[in-house]
Amino acid sequence: MTRAFLVRSAAIICVALGGGGLPSNAWAADVTLHTDAVMSCYLRLDGSLDSGDAAMLDQILTHYDDDTTSRDHPSSPRICLNSEGGDYAAALDIIDRLGGRFSTAIAADDTCAGACALLFMAGRKGDGGTLDSRQGGRIVHPKGTLGFGGPGTTLLDTRQIAQLIALQSEYSIHSDILLAMLEASPVARTLETAAQASLWQIRIGPAVMPDRLSPLAVLSACTNASTPLIDRLRFADDELHNPDWPERGTPELHTSGSGSEVGILPLRINRHDVMCKVSYQGAHSLPAGRVGIVSLTMGGGDGAQFYRSLYGPMLFTPPTRLSRLARQSDIVPEPVAIASRNAPDRTKDEGLCGVISGGELTGDFHCVRTESVIADEALNALTRTTFDTDDGTQIIATATGEYGRSWPDDMEPEFTLDGAPAEYWRDGMPDEGDNGNDPGADTACRIMTDGRSQWCPTSFWRDKKTGDVFLFIADADRKSGLAYASQD
Repeated sequence: MTRAFLVRSAAIICVALGGGGLPSNAWAADVTLHTDAVMSCYLRLDGSLDSGDAAMLDQILTHYDDDTTSRDHPSSPRICLNSEGGDYAAALDIIDRLGGRFSTAIAADDTCAGACALLFMAGRKGDGGTLDSRQGGRIVHPKGTLGFGGPGTTLLDTRQIAQLIALQSEYSIHSDILLAMLEASPVARTLETAAQASLWQIRIGPAVMPDRLSPLAVLSACTNASTPLIDRLRFADDELHNPDWPERGTPELHTSGSGSEVGILPLRINRHDVMCKVSYQGAHSLPAGRVGIVSLTMGGGDGAQFYRSLYGPMLFTPPTRLSRLARQSDIVPEPVAIASRNAPDRTKDEGLCGVISGGELTGDFHCVRTESVIADEALNALTRTTFDTDDGTQIIATATGEYGRSWPDDMEPEFTLDGAPAEYWRDGMPDEGDNGNDPGADTACRIMTDGRSQWCPTSFWRDKKTGDVFLFIADADRKSGLAYASQD
């Protein structure tokens, strides 16, 4: 882990010294006492950060600490941030002088970008506000905007870079975020999906809540909760094997003695057995409060345990856009069916499409495959795969089965190709018709591999009526296949 952290830090330094930085503007921010019942803020910051803002904020926080008239007075107030950026050095000064004395939030229709985004990430340690006093900070409204990096960047000096690297560990700032803030990119990296919120450890609220704990909700909660753990394993283990899609079992649902709904899902992450347990207490009156706990146990009952607070958006599929999770009323809890708000799990890759007729490859062409998996709450799914060719032709294949691109043992999936019943299979090594493949598949593999035809993971659909076969070989699969074959 230490070596991986130093590697990532060195990459950040190189980017920064090569011209990375953060936006810089000349206007000072306006910090005022503020009451926001939705985001539970006691203070509000508007405008670009400037060099005098740390001292001003220090005075206001001191005044707040001395004020004991509040009915429910947390030890550290939450600040609602609304700023397009400003002076990066000012953000570092605020964090250095006042870190841990406040938590942060971004309200509906507000924006926090550039230097403000770093200040937002430093709100992790605060206790919060009246309605949410024990829940901590870094909350974004589903209709709020949080952006890292972007145009108009300036150089940082070596001391400021060192401060940033120190903050990465102290405030759990993901390296992707730091790189986005340091790179001179024309487009900011914006918080948009449930997956990003989970990986970057940012709370989203107020948000809709599931009306019940379903198998899909358990799968989503375990996937989102384990994302930071998988991310750490990726840099801690030089022999990490495909951590992005851990093997998993089937979710089991129970009711605890206290009446909470409980879901249990066995996982296997990088050859480690992991038991994920989701305890769901349901929606309640706190606009941005937690709704349960997720525990991850590695290596059996006496193994290492990790706990994460469970928030509503974590129960939705990772690609779900946060804007879809806004409530009709920020104050009133709103339970919804999970499938009604989920975004499809979508992947996209380029490769070679081909048609085999009579055992020969009769046509081949470049194409782009887009696979979308739309799941219901019981984990039944429709997988819709489209192949877009360079001449505008679109070929569509569909499949029914279990969410997650794997079929249960007791279910016979149904496939179609352009609306006609079809058979589907995958094979890694065509090799002149071996393993039941048509010789035409080996021809397609040689095209993809410049004649080497060593190892070519291929997807096949056979039209049950005509017998013709449609195949797809992804560029990424072909490249990884050749690397694998070279090891033998």
